[in-house]
Amino acid sequence: MTDSPPSPVAWPRPQPATPQPPEPFWPIAETLLRRWRFLLGVTVAAALFGLGLAFVLPKYYTSTGSFVPEERGGVKNLGVLGGLVGQLDLLGGGGSESPDFYQRLLTSRQLRTRILTTAFGGHTLVDYYHTSGRPDSLEKASKKFANDYSVSVDRVTRIVTLDVELKSPELARAVAQHMLQAVDSFNSTIRRTMAGERRRFVETRFNDAASQLDAAERELRDFNMSNRSISDSPSLQFERSRLERKALLTSTLHQTLAQQLQTARIDEVNDTPVISTIDPPSLPVRPSSPRRVVFALVASFLGFLLASCWAFWRAARSTPVVQ
Repeated sequence: MTDSPPSPVAWPRPQPATPQPPEPFWPIAETLLRRWRFLLGVTVAAALFGLGLAFVLPKYYTSTGSFVPEERGGVKNLGVLGGLVGQLDLLGGGGSESPDFYQRLLTSRQLRTRILTTAFGGHTLVDYYHTSGRPDSLEKASKKFANDYSVSVDRVTRIVTLDVELKSPELARAVAQHMLQAVDSFNSTIRRTMAGERRRFVETRFNDAASQLDAAERELRDFNMSNRSISDSPSLQFERSRLERKALLTSTLHQTLAQQLQTARIDEVNDTPVISTIDPPSLPVRPSSPRRVVFALVASFLGFLLASCWAFWRAARSTPVVQ
């Protein structure tokens, strides 16, 4: 009797792991719904607290003004100042002032110092920020004032907007007006300085040309008086023609510089660009901060968040530990 081959052992086929269902959201909602009265009460109380805090905090008012740089002709032949202005990129395209220049000017330390030391109603902004009497009072006031105003530029319309936010609406408007006046004054002063330099340069060249013309005419006159008859002398005829050409060239240069001098004198008076005010600084009626609705919403959200954390903590403490 032959032995039959052993039958193969049937091993159980491994079953794929059953995915665990995600933690249901219901326990979280159930925990919150179980204490909904507490959550609602804390949220409403926090909203009322935020609203009351907005009433208690000091109110700030924002005065807004806007202007656009007036189009002017380019700066020409301005010597050293013109070169510096070009290197610093203080002028925009087409020879007109760039709005970025006014933005940097309004945020400069020099202009802030000028505004801080200006008296408004008998008091300066250094007194307003309660930093007077300290060695670094001006520096501290400058840092605080830098946070209370902003300057923005519209790249399409080239409009510069100034916002000044202070506790007093009248003071905010006065400061904004003075800042715009300071910008206009600085702009006019630097342009007059440039135009004055051009006028002085042309005036110096005009005086030199006048001296050269006087010398050339005197030399031609002396030659004619010393040489009554030059028809028989080609060399004297050539010398007379040379002196006449020299006098004519000097006279032409003198006349050209005389016209340029008159133009430079007119430009020194007229070439003083101003900023075209679109909206003068306004007198704010309603406070810009603190915003009561924002305070109430933020406080209610924080209250709900804290109340939810407390509810989960209570639920975790009350759940029995399974051994």
